Amino acid sequence: MSIQQKVLCTYAPSYLRATAWEASHDFKDGYRWFGNKLASHLLEMVENDLEVDEGEDEAELTDAILDFIAEATDDEIWKWLRTAMPKCMALVPPRRKDTFMLGFNEVLEDEGVLTTYPVQKHAAPQSSC
Repeated sequence: MSIQQKVLCTYAPSYLRATAWEASHDFKDGYRWFGNKLASHLLEMVENDLEVDEGEDEAELTDAILDFIAEATDDEIWKWLRTAMPKCMALVPPRRKDTFMLGFNEVLEDEGVLTTYPVQKHAAPQSSC
């Protein structure tokens, strides 16, 4: 299932709009915090707005999202998010991409992808201590 051309979330929740306002005023680490919040809540937001096409399965769609994020580069994730979540990503100026991706990737590294899916590509090395 290809998710790269799908709009998966048609709204921007109030907590993300507030985070974007804070970011634009340099509160809470700017757009890094926004990327962190979006990554942490991405599946929940998609699930809340989900209209599964005929013949598609919600679990398949979730797996496709998680698999894509696990394998994609930062540029591919950025481009996909701007297509999949246009109202959310309209809150992030393109010039803040690197800061946003830093926060998004922190969730991948610290908690597994979107807090539910462990990813090998982005996982931090395990300490032997």
